[in-house]
Formats: sequence, C-alpha cells, structure tokens
Amino acid sequence: NANTVFTANILSRDNVGLIKWQLSNGAVSADAIFNYKFSTTGTQTITLVAGTERGCYDTVSKTITVLGSPVINTTNDATICKGKSITLTANGAASYTWYPSEGLNCVTCANTTAAPLSTTQYVVKGTSANGCVGVDTVKITVAQPFKITVSKSDSICIGKNLQLSANGASSYQWSPAIGLNNSTSANPVASPSVSTTYKVVGFDNVSCFTDTAYIRVGVGQYP
Repeated sequence: NANTVFTANILSRDNVGLIKWQLSNGAVSADAIFNYKFSTTGTQTITLVAGTERGCYDTVSKTITVLGSPVINTTNDATICKGKSITLTANGAASYTWYPSEGLNCVTCANTTAAPLSTTQYVVKGTSANGCVGVDTVKITVAQPFKITVSKSDSICIGKNLQLSANGASSYQWSPAIGLNNSTSANPVASPSVSTTYKVVGFDNVSCFTDTAYIRVGVGQYP
C-alpha cells in the first residue's frame, strides 16, 4: 500500500515513440514515470518496453518483493477524569511511535501512560522488522470539572408551590426530598409546609465530578 515509483531510464539516439510498463498482476502504464500501489504481498515482475520512432525496441524486466504492512492494535477508546491517567498498549510491530506527545510518559514504548488535560486522539505508528509501517488510533475523552446553576431563592404562601431548576450536569439529587414531587429531576416542584433550604448535587455521566448548590424556599402563613 506504499506508493512505488518506477522510472524509465532510456538511452536512444532516435526519438522514443513507445513506453509501456506492465506488471505481472495485469497493471499497465504508458508514462515515463509509473506510480503504483501494490495491494497484495508477494513477488511481482515488472516489464518495461521502449520503442523508437524507427521501429527499434528493447525490453527489460525486474522483480519486486511486496512486503506486508504490520496490523497494529491499540487500546479501545476510553474516558478518564481530568487529573487521572490510563495505560495505552500497542502490539503487532517491532517498534512504535506515539503522537502527539502531550500527556504521554513515553512516545516510543509499546505500553505508555496517558494523562491528557483535554480530549485527545492518539496515533500509534508501528514499524515492522522489514521497515513497513502500520497505524492505529485511540481517542481518550477527558471529563472536565463543571459548575451547576440553579434558580434563585424565593418565597411562597403555605399550600402553594414553586418550580426549582438546575442545569449544567447530567443528573441531579435534591434533598431533603420532603415537599418535592421528584428528587432526581432537573426541575422539581417544591411544596414545603415550612421554610426549607434545598440542596442539589449535580453529577456528570462518567462518575468523575460533582457540584453542589442551594435554593431556599421561604413559606409564609396567611394572616
């Protein structure tokens, strides 16, 4: 699968009117420079026929061995918390190079520790003993700390209700649950019988970080 360049070196006193390349796999070309990518391994024969405008011809044949590229396998895509690390592994080649280098403790090891500060897609290039190259990629998603926002504290008359709201997280837990129609909703309805300060904890979807906020609901009595 590497681009291979064949160049015709023809010495002739007369003008050359014919150039023909032919591979044993059936590929042909009439260009002085023949670019080709072999898709299968093994030995191929390449033949070059050159002819002058006066009808004189010469033929030369060469063989080329096509080597297989290594099949590189690395760690599956993963998610980590910011500040944590993960071990990335690669196999299938004789040597390896990882890039980008940010967050890695070793860029030429088969096994390296990654601690990126933001979501990063790493590429590992593996080189076989015969110099052929294969690549694989792994995406490390980094969960970030967050802040939740909530509606302002307010007051109601006893027997009335107030809708609370929170946003900025994937899930929520309100407490105390008394007086709420749903303690895990982002927008519960509060109907407390006495003035109450509600605490809401927001969670991300990968169990990395939380944030906490408070809303006070004052309850007034009718005169």
